[in-house]
Amino acid sequence: MNKPYLYILLLAVTIFSACSENKEEVTFNEKDLIRDIVEGIAQPNVRNFTQETKKLQDFFTSYNDAKTIENLNILKTQWKAVALQYSLVYTFNIGDVKNSFFKLKLNNWPATTNAIENFIRDKDVTAENIMNFGSSAKGIPGIEYLIFSENVTITNDKLVNNTKRVAYLGAIIDELHNNAMAQEALWDTYGDYLINNEQQSIKGSFNLLFNGLNNVIHFAAETKLGKPAGFIKTGGVNSEILQAYYSTMSLELIKANVESVKEVFFKPNSINIASKIDFITKDTVLSDKLNTQFDLILNAIASIDDPLVTSLVTEKDKVRVVFDELVKLEILFTADVRSALSLIITGTDGDGD
Repeated sequence: MNKPYLYILLLAVTIFSACSENKEEVTFNEKDLIRDIVEGIAQPNVRNFTQETKKLQDFFTSYNDAKTIENLNILKTQWKAVALQYSLVYTFNIGDVKNSFFKLKLNNWPATTNAIENFIRDKDVTAENIMNFGSSAKGIPGIEYLIFSENVTITNDKLVNNTKRVAYLGAIIDELHNNAMAQEALWDTYGDYLINNEQQSIKGSFNLLFNGLNNVIHFAAETKLGKPAGFIKTGGVNSEILQAYYSTMSLELIKANVESVKEVFFKPNSINIASKIDFITKDTVLSDKLNTQFDLILNAIASIDDPLVTSLVTEKDKVRVVFDELVKLEILFTADVRSALSLIITGTDGDGD
């Protein structure tokens, strides 16, 4: 090989190598994704929940001042707002929040109604007694039982004629708001941790967040729908184990769960999980499949005319479709998404929301 040709060849190799070294590697900024989820969805939902519990507290004060059916109905409407907002908060029951047992403090359902009645009959309504009392007799389910378990006239009469019943209701509403404020305070610091956490794999922030989403879908399918409907071995239909049985809001809360998880995947004008999937897979096939599956669930829910308390029997075929579509979404999460994003599924809780 002559020297001029060798020189040209070496120069070309050098230029190519330099260009390759200077070429920036295109990566997905996962920290920005975590920030958008935490600051754009999780923390606002937590703050809104605290605000809704404060409104509940204020409406109880109004009711306590004037125990009318009108004021009781206002209180019941606000309870529904609290329950719906918590369905959005539970999407992020992970890490330090989960380990602080806020789910149990806020929404440990179903309510232990006998315990509530026995407390009202036998114990004094003191701060210490309330604090030491079982969580399933308080929180969102305990309040629901006291104001929804009978028609509004009977409920109002019971409260008017029993000062301890009113005192107990007020005490557990106060405790709910205090726990909501404590949860919000924890999220102020835990949110920063999630954003700045540099650990990977099972302890990584994205892995934690994804497992929280999977947990919501799993319990919507199994505990909120499958077991009450008798689709999972429970001995047939049992509407009494539905979440929000007394208020007949079970289906609305499942819908809120699904919409909350979908938002984390597809929130517009933000970095979302779908954008991460598209970046990794180099196409939109999987994210399109997920979007379609979310819509199938929400459309199936919309097709049910009556509350789950009755539709478990009267519209069982439609309820079955919702259950089946939820299961399909969970399979997409634990198989397709897990594989595409190299995630570790850590299992689901034993309690649901």
